[in-house]
Amino acid sequence: MHVSDTKSQELSDIKSIIFSAFEQIIKVPANVSKNKSDRIATIPNSLMMELEKWDFNGAEKEEYIFGKNLLPGKEPLDARRFTKKWDKLRDDLCLDSKIKLYSLRDSGIVQMLQDGISPEEVMKQADHSSLDITTIYVKHANPTGSEQIKNKSSNF
Repeated sequence: MHVSDTKSQELSDIKSIIFSAFEQIIKVPANVSKNKSDRIATIPNSLMMELEKWDFNGAEKEEYIFGKNLLPGKEPLDARRFTKKWDKLRDDLCLDSKIKLYSLRDSGIVQMLQDGISPEEVMKQADHSSLDITTIYVKHANPTGSEQIKNKSSNF
């Protein structure tokens, strides 16, 4: 299975029961995650209001959020169909065809680093097995250089 299909499969397998609005977390079970391990993903404050408005697509606790025809249901949406929907949305938005659904995750990792979230917290959120994997993204976090180094370094 291609990486983007794997990420689409993760999205297809999500049920509303794994979200806790009270705790602002997503409890991703091992049977849904790409690396087959349980993980907790934190939902940022900036996203909570949107999730509450969206109401998990109207899915009941045991329903898949993205069932057939992208509507909640007892059967998950086929991952290949999810990928096709993403491809159409990307085309409608005139985004480069190189941008894959999986790229959104990478963009989120870089954004967290740009926002000043520690690499250790980003590592946990991204479910990376080591800080070495997370630091791969660091080079993308400061495309115009580091403001800290520009402004906080000592004079000679």
